[in-house]
Amino acid sequence: MERKQKNVEKNGQSNTASRRNGIEKLGQPVYMRAAILLLILSLLVCSGIFTYAKFTNSLQAQRTVAAYDTLGERFSSNYLQAGEGSNVRTVTVASAYEMPLAIVTVCNYEQGRQMYVNTMNIPYTLSLRLVKYNNVMGVYEAATAGDVGANTISVSKGGTTVVFNSSKLSDTTTFSGTLSYLAAATDAYTVTFDPYQSEIYLEMTVTPDQETHLSTLHGILKAEIRMAGATSSWEGSFQDSTASAPATYDGFNYRVTGVGSGTFTLRWDSSKVGISAVSLMTLLDIEGATMVGSSISFPVDDAVESLYDLQFYKINITSETWSDMTSSVVTFDFSE
Repeated sequence: MERKQKNVEKNGQSNTASRRNGIEKLGQPVYMRAAILLLILSLLVCSGIFTYAKFTNSLQAQRTVAAYDTLGERFSSNYLQAGEGSNVRTVTVASAYEMPLAIVTVCNYEQGRQMYVNTMNIPYTLSLRLVKYNNVMGVYEAATAGDVGANTISVSKGGTTVVFNSSKLSDTTTFSGTLSYLAAATDAYTVTFDPYQSEIYLEMTVTPDQETHLSTLHGILKAEIRMAGATSSWEGSFQDSTASAPATYDGFNYRVTGVGSGTFTLRWDSSKVGISAVSLMTLLDIEGATMVGSSISFPVDDAVESLYDLQFYKINITSETWSDMTSSVVTFDFSE
C-alpha cells in the first residue's frame, strides 16, 4: 500500500513537471514572435518617417515647387490679361489715314516662355462686344447703336471675319478654339479699327473650359492717333481694389504701362514688400535691364501701348494707406 502511494505521488509529480515544461516550451515562441513583430513594426514606421523626410527635403521636390512658380499659368495673351481690372490697351497710328491694327494672340504658355507649354488641351471661347467709357460712373459699359454710329471694328481669324457696327454690337459664338498640348500653340486674331475711330472700343474676353481651371483673359482695345514727336508716357499703379486697406492683402498686383521710348525705373521698399520671382524674371529678361538693390531700370520703346503686370508680396504692411503705397512703398521714374 505504501509503495502504491509513493508511485502515485511520483507519477503526479512527473505529470506536473511535464505540464510545466510544455507550457514553458509553448510560451517561449509566443513571446519571441511578439517581440519580433514589434521590432518589425518599429522599423517600418521609422523607415516611413525617414523616407518622407528624405523626399520633402530633397532638391527634386524643391525644384518642382520652384519650376511651377516660375512658369506661371501657361495660358496667356500678348494683349489680354488675367485678373480684375479693365486692362485697356491702345493701338496707335501716326495719322488719321492709317488703319489701326492689332494682332491679338492666345497662347498655351506664359508670355516669353514658349519652351514651357501647358500639358493639357485648352478649349476656349472668345466673346467680343463694343463698349464705351462712362465718364460719370468711371467704368466701361456696353455701347448702343447710337453710340457706335458709322464706326466699324472688325475681327478676323483664318478665313472668318466679323464686322462690328451699329447693327452688330457683340458676338459670343463665332470664335472658339483649342490649344493643343505638349507643343507651343498660338491662335492669332486680327483686330482692325476704323481710321476715323471715335470713342468706341472693343472688349475681348477669352474663357477657357472650366475643367482646365485656368483664368479668363480680358482686355479692351482702342485706337488712337499719335503724331510723330509726341511725348512718351509711362506710369506704374496698383491694380488692387482700394475698398480694402493694404494690410488686408497678402500680395499686390502692380501694372507698368505706357507708350513711347525711354527708361523706366521701378523701386520698392524691401522692408515692406518683395517682388515675386516671376515678376523679377520678367523684367530682367528685358534687354538692357539692370538691378541695383531693390530697384530695376529697363528701356522701353513701344509705338503701341504696352504693359507689364507685376506682383509684390507683403512683408510688413500694417497701417499704410494706398497713398503711402504709391508714394513710398512702390515708386517709379520715367525719363525719355
